[in-house]
Amino acid sequence: MKIIIGCLILFLGLSSKAQVNRNLVKLSGHLKNFPNREWVRSDSEISDLQLPEADGERELIVDDSGYFSIQFNLTKANYYRIGSNALYLSPGDSMVLEIDYKSPLKATFRGMGSQANLYLKKTPFPQSGSYIDGGLNIKSTIKESIDYILLLSENRASELKAVKHLDKEFRKLETARIQADLINSFKYLAGVFIKNNKIQGAGVNDTLKEFNQFLQPLFKKNTSNFLNVDFLKLDAYRSNISRILYYNSQESAMKDKLIDWENANGIFSEMSKMNDRNAIKEFFPRIEKIQDSVYRSTLKESYYSMLKFGIGDLAHDFISRDINGKEISLNSFKGKLIVLDVWATWCVPCLQQMPYFDALREKYKDHPNIAFISLSIDDNKAKWSKKVLADQLKGTQLIIEKEKMKDYRISGIPRTIIIDENYKIFELFGPRPSDKELKAIIEQKISSLQRL
Repeated sequence: MKIIIGCLILFLGLSSKAQVNRNLVKLSGHLKNFPNREWVRSDSEISDLQLPEADGERELIVDDSGYFSIQFNLTKANYYRIGSNALYLSPGDSMVLEIDYKSPLKATFRGMGSQANLYLKKTPFPQSGSYIDGGLNIKSTIKESIDYILLLSENRASELKAVKHLDKEFRKLETARIQADLINSFKYLAGVFIKNNKIQGAGVNDTLKEFNQFLQPLFKKNTSNFLNVDFLKLDAYRSNISRILYYNSQESAMKDKLIDWENANGIFSEMSKMNDRNAIKEFFPRIEKIQDSVYRSTLKESYYSMLKFGIGDLAHDFISRDINGKEISLNSFKGKLIVLDVWATWCVPCLQQMPYFDALREKYKDHPNIAFISLSIDDNKAKWSKKVLADQLKGTQLIIEKEKMKDYRISGIPRTIIIDENYKIFELFGPRPSDKELKAIIEQKISSLQRL
């Protein structure tokens, strides 16, 4: 009997260990042209309800030559991202990666899970307008542009069909991504076409009307019966959820689930832009109304984290670098009114704010107690350096990995942060440089400094 019991205990122990091993994801390889720190970043619908710090446990520790090795537990398959490369990871995956930040298409994947990730190399980026590719795929006429976008989506479908031995769920999701990227492309198409062709005046309305005639039927075709909560795993689907819900007016349990996520995402977006704790506390009753328990608990985690740091707190120090790579701490500006303009080279609204920030800097250049800091969160330092040098950007120009500023909740940019002369947070989400309110705040602070 003792022998039987001993064997049973050993069997249960081995089974438990095997279960853990089946959930383990192992990644190793080489990163090229990456910033100093990198993460295996979650790219799921849950990540849209979390602050950046939630990815901390999947930080890649890279040696001087760019090599890394990491393993972590995963209970179910989902999407992730390393740099510009989308990843699909499943429990038990074990891969060797070679990723160049500047050239996502050159990435190589070997081992368990590689087939799906090799296909994902060509995934369109939603923030670039998916198949529009930042305007590179816009043609000379409206019809040619639309036809080319449709052709690119058909080509992507053919590429997916040609890949063998793919997980059934992954194939279903990627088929949906092709459709979601098409919707996303239509959303941006008119605006990018107008910009590329420098259309002005009355021509803008005429162009929008013509686009509308072509695109409305295509929107309806591609959004109808496209309700599936599983598709929230796709960034292009999530970024177009309002339009998809709009074109599916019939009530259903699935639609209710999608609306629930949309409400949760709306709460997070609003809450993450709040300056002070009292404003954040007002969101708790709305969080309690979220039906999905995972969404609700994730929002609560973000809620309590946001309450830890805000207006009136001492600023948290961070280390950034100048154009020469010299380390600059926020602490080095202590005692001054610090006005931070957080931006990136890829952020069009940020670039539009630059002249206004430069004007403020110039206006108060002779005031010794104000520090105007342009702080880039570009992942690509070379692109940032090129922009600074080519445009001869003036003043204090610094760059930082945004994860080093996690307490400041850097998600959307442009962003203005104001730290007062006592090194306390005055505005966590301040007015933009173009807003007269920012100048009023500066004038107010100057007056108080002069009275000291």
